[in-house]
Amino acid sequence: MSITSKIIKANLLPLLLLVFGNLSAQNISLMDFCGWRPVAISEQVPNDLTSSRSAVIISMEAKEVGDKTRPQWEKLAKKIHADLRKMYVDPVCYVFEDDLKAGPEIRKAFVLEFQQRGIKNLILLERKFVGLDETHSIKIARFNGQSDLTAENEKVWAQIESPYDLITLRLGRQIIRQNIERTNFLIPEDPNILKDLPVFTGVHLGSYPGLIRRANLAVVVPEKHKIFAGISASEQEILRQENLLIDKKVQEIESLMSLYPYKYQMVSYSDDETLYKQGFQFALLPIHSTGHTIKNMLNYKISGTETDYISMVPKDSAGVSLKTIPVNQMVHKYYIKQTIAHDVYVGKEWDSDFTWESALRNFIVNLSRALN
Repeated sequence: MSITSKIIKANLLPLLLLVFGNLSAQNISLMDFCGWRPVAISEQVPNDLTSSRSAVIISMEAKEVGDKTRPQWEKLAKKIHADLRKMYVDPVCYVFEDDLKAGPEIRKAFVLEFQQRGIKNLILLERKFVGLDETHSIKIARFNGQSDLTAENEKVWAQIESPYDLITLRLGRQIIRQNIERTNFLIPEDPNILKDLPVFTGVHLGSYPGLIRRANLAVVVPEKHKIFAGISASEQEILRQENLLIDKKVQEIESLMSLYPYKYQMVSYSDDETLYKQGFQFALLPIHSTGHTIKNMLNYKISGTETDYISMVPKDSAGVSLKTIPVNQMVHKYYIKQTIAHDVYVGKEWDSDFTWESALRNFIVNLSRALN
């Protein structure tokens, strides 16, 4: 999440607390549900919450500002699973929100997993700190089977920034109050933690594609937010400010791509077949997660005993410097995907870095030196 959006959300917090605290039926136009969505706050949970399958998405804010180490979210998953199980809610899988947002290809893989598991509802559980106090929020909505997760103006039952015991108590009472059908009786005792999901079916290649010298590389850039119709002027301004930041990032990507010696074109994300039909045999894509998770998702062979990874950072003139990064530190990485065979080219060197700018430069410079 950008700094701008955090500031805007902080300014909106008193209003959101007032509305969510009363659980009124009035519309709340804009909500961050793994991405900005216009939703309607509902007094009721989905009618099939205790008779269908759900997925739980967990978001955890670090206690200390600037801490990029992944929190131990599995503990919170285990805690909420025990409580949901008592309510006859069947969470068939748990996902960390950062993984869901790791990159367009990664999100697509998780959405497909949700579809195959027959997920009907999504439960977003958030933990954050207000000062030194730990608070939790819960949002429950229907899964629309698409990468945006929920339909526009979808009804959402929510409790915002309350003690954990209070939000689970209110959820349990709401289920009893609605007297909805309960058929989820065979719920496993332990949560199914869905992490390090293998994303790619093609071959993992620790190299760069030589054919790229004559190909037009598709450089996938972030898409701007849709300005939803019917939302307030202040909420439209939120999205406009976010779009300005996206425009700036795209300009910075194009500036860094000046280091790339071959032909390329900036594009929005599409599936492999669409990109191939548009004339692209190769696509440059980003991924953002912990080093360990990225290596799993990109099909690296990894050792469970490693505590750090060594990134090869190219110097301006020649040679490289070595950067040691803990395996559970959040980093950025770029890779090239072949759109016909779906093979993944990750480069000869491990070149992840703390910022997307550095990671993109590392990948492009290492590629250019290897192919020249």
